[in-house]
Amino acid sequence: MKRTKSFLKSIGNIRLHRISSNVEDVMHSFDNEDLAKSSKEFDLSSDILPIQHSLGMNWDLETDTFPYYIDRDVKPYTRRGLLSTINSIFDTLGYLAAVTIKGKLLIRSVMTGQIMWD
Repeated sequence: MKRTKSFLKSIGNIRLHRISSNVEDVMHSFDNEDLAKSSKEFDLSSDILPIQHSLGMNWDLETDTFPYYIDRDVKPYTRRGLLSTINSIFDTLGYLAAVTIKGKLLIRSVMTGQIMWD
């Protein structure tokens, strides 16, 4: 970690901070002020680890997974409602592409038809 920190500092004065990890050795290799606020408050060996939020993504430190939360509000069965439902799924890494592609193909077929927006 020290090598990475010094390299980033040398190429552009980039400082790694707000670090969070579920590996105790990684957490101890950073100074306390470089850790994420939520990471300072728990003990990796005994506490239940929280869900970390970063760049629109959620990371469950306990299970080391990326949970997705889908809005279950029922939208109207219209073009606008379909578009709202499909586009409400934020998937920057593309993990849900196999699921969301079907909705996007449905949007494309609806857009070419004569169906009204509302």
